[in-house]
Amino acid sequence: MSKADTTATQSLNKKEQASLQMRATILATTIEILGTEGYAEVTASNLSNKAGISKGALYHHFANLDEIRFAALALLIEQLMTTDDPARYKNLQDFLDTAGEEVFAMMKEHRVAIRALYVFVTRALVDDVIKEQMQVLVKHAIDQYLQALRYFCPELTREERTALTWVVDAYYAGSILQWHVMDDPAACRTSWQQFTSLVTHYVTGKQRG
Repeated sequence: MSKADTTATQSLNKKEQASLQMRATILATTIEILGTEGYAEVTASNLSNKAGISKGALYHHFANLDEIRFAALALLIEQLMTTDDPARYKNLQDFLDTAGEEVFAMMKEHRVAIRALYVFVTRALVDDVIKEQMQVLVKHAIDQYLQALRYFCPELTREERTALTWVVDAYYAGSILQWHVMDDPAACRTSWQQFTSLVTHYVTGKQRG
């Protein structure tokens, strides 16, 4: 490669990096607005002002505001969709305890992002595109619980595992909402611990029976 070609490639790489950085800034600003001001406040004026860019630059990277919102939701989902191997844990109680502590730490450290996610949850009630994206996250969470139950509780029937998974996931999601609405982290943590104890008590009973 000639010196001119190398220079051109380096220049292109810098432009690509700058473009990626700008997109990241726009999405981070969108999530901040969603989590502090709400869905309706994700406007071109508000975004450009808070991101420190022009509206022209905004629409250079995204076709419209809906595309920005959908990209922000996709980013949130990507950040939350972690995969865990149940073999790492001693038993079901250990798995659920860890899952709870991880989500409570996330709610403490990423409070605005979690609020933004719940803005999308309510929006999914009237927007089918957002609903489809949210379903990806819910299905992923359910698959994670099913995997753990198959590993720790092979004696449960498929129907029992499915029902228990939906109950755990619903309580998990409710705990996040309650954390923010009631603003009582200690109560939510205690409630989760009591709930998971009930779950493991039920499973233990099925194992002995």
